[in-house]
Amino acid sequence: MELWLPIDSYELQHRYKYEALYHALRDAIHAGMLVGGTRLPSTRELARQYEMSRGSVAQVYDMLLADGYVRAHRGRGTFVSDTLTAQEHEEQEVILPLSPWGERVSMLNTQNQKETPPVHNREQPLINFHVQRMPAEHFPQTEWKSALAAVHRSGSHERSGTAGDLELREAIASHLRWTRGIQADASQIVLFSGSMQGITLLAQLLIPEGAAVVLENPGYQGIA
Repeated sequence: MELWLPIDSYELQHRYKYEALYHALRDAIHAGMLVGGTRLPSTRELARQYEMSRGSVAQVYDMLLADGYVRAHRGRGTFVSDTLTAQEHEEQEVILPLSPWGERVSMLNTQNQKETPPVHNREQPLINFHVQRMPAEHFPQTEWKSALAAVHRSGSHERSGTAGDLELREAIASHLRWTRGIQADASQIVLFSGSMQGITLLAQLLIPEGAAVVLENPGYQGIA
């Protein structure tokens, strides 16, 4: 997996490319995009990705090591220092205006968490709303049984929350930080069963009834 860092803006500020890469990595560590213990790519990988010499990338790692941002282990690689924490910075939170439906959902959220009984305590059986099922011949039975056995052995039988499985959301957040440079955590990620479910929910939350919506052309026609 490649490490994605936007160094274009840094190249405008610094004369040499190795300086731009150094400051990009340093700022990513400060911002918490690269957390403590994260293994950085090899000098060969970064040199190929950013079209630099391995010597220049090695110089960048040496500078980070001297400044205490990383630690090096012979034969294992270079890792972000565990002693560093995300830089404290205050940013004004951007709150998107919600539709009337979204406001009602937001107001009811806390109340529902308190009043809704756990699923296993409900007297009525759960209703299966699946319209169709995957054909049995296409279902990965072996992998599915192996996964079920692993979960059973772990002793974890709790249902995931409405936002989706926490471990999966944490993995997605880590992937976004590493490959897209997006600073996010699991609490900001919601899993959907499909793209249309996500589009529908976002539209209901953000677009008031009767409001005009502008779509790109070309774009996804299924949203219209």
